[in-house]
Amino acid sequence: MELLWPTRNPYVTQHYGAKSPRYATYHKGVDLRVINDPKRDIICALEGEVILVSDTTRNSWYTNGQTNEYYGKGSPFGQHVKVKCTIEEETYFMLYAHLEEIKVKEGDVIKAGEIIGKGGETGNSSGAHLHFELRQEEDTSQKAINPFPYFVSAFKSAIPEWGKNAWAWGMENGIFTDESYFDDTLTKGEMAVLMHRLYTLMKSQ
Repeated sequence: MELLWPTRNPYVTQHYGAKSPRYATYHKGVDLRVINDPKRDIICALEGEVILVSDTTRNSWYTNGQTNEYYGKGSPFGQHVKVKCTIEEETYFMLYAHLEEIKVKEGDVIKAGEIIGKGGETGNSSGAHLHFELRQEEDTSQKAINPFPYFVSAFKSAIPEWGKNAWAWGMENGIFTDESYFDDTLTKGEMAVLMHRLYTLMKSQ
């Protein structure tokens, strides 16, 4: 399975599984900054059917639980969309949360790369970002899996051949795996650059 990045300029602010004082358990999705794109476009990562469009919002977490006219009441995901996909007889559900604007409706079949809406900070959010979850078999956070490895192929196509070789070398030598978590400021592309430099250094010795 290959997923497109759901934002145009991917910048991860919270990884799947990353510990945070805000969560009693692992973070079930990946948070992506949306202010990198002036249009704040949220992109469909994989073709599927829109099964839920929720335009409800609620108080933001930093208001200490107090609802107000701006946020209203509703889901902690704020305005969000769910898309159901089938890949090789496996069923997946994608959640796009904290949207500012929604451009699809329930029942729509949307292709990978089409615009779902605009990112925002509705619901329990401390800033404009997209919370993206990939759920397997059942539409519940308990069935959420790490989507990050599935973004790799889409990302690798944007880096030079030596970067791909460096990434493969790092994988083969057990320096990291697709299950690895990275610091918020370090992308896989940057990791590939570091691996290339290390690889070059080792070859010279």
